[in-house]
Amino acid sequence: MIWVGKDKIGAHKGMKTLFIATPTITYTQIEKILGEYRIDQIYFGVLSSEINYNIVKKCLKEKSNMIITVEVDINKLHLLDIGILQSEAIEFVIVHNHKNYSMLKNINKYHIQIKLQNLDGDDYVLITDFENYKLTYEQRKQLYGYKGDVILK
Repeated sequence: MIWVGKDKIGAHKGMKTLFIATPTITYTQIEKILGEYRIDQIYFGVLSSEINYNIVKKCLKEKSNMIITVEVDINKLHLLDIGILQSEAIEFVIVHNHKNYSMLKNINKYHIQIKLQNLDGDDYVLITDFENYKLTYEQRKQLYGYKGDVILK
């Protein structure tokens, strides 16, 4: 499945997006679509679909002015080429499913935080909340350890 629409969630909410949910798309097909529509973001792997990373690499090379987003299940990250993982030009949406996540809807959204443990094999943690969806400056400071910084605002 391939479609054009506005991103409905996340960092690029409202952005005109080419959604790609098939590994069989060709770069020629992408070029044709981009010629017909004004697109700001190419989003691969939507709905956790299979991705053709050769096409992702081609888009990175040829469409450097566009946002390239890759949605991937956390359990498949180890299958990705290290060059893809370390690319500063790709924005990742990491999907993690669990049978108990449906229980979160029973908790007041102001009282939920998500904690990811053992990042990089150490005891680093990342905490975010359902209210803001983004780390506050104070949380980033704690996460990255900017000792001596003074929060002005």
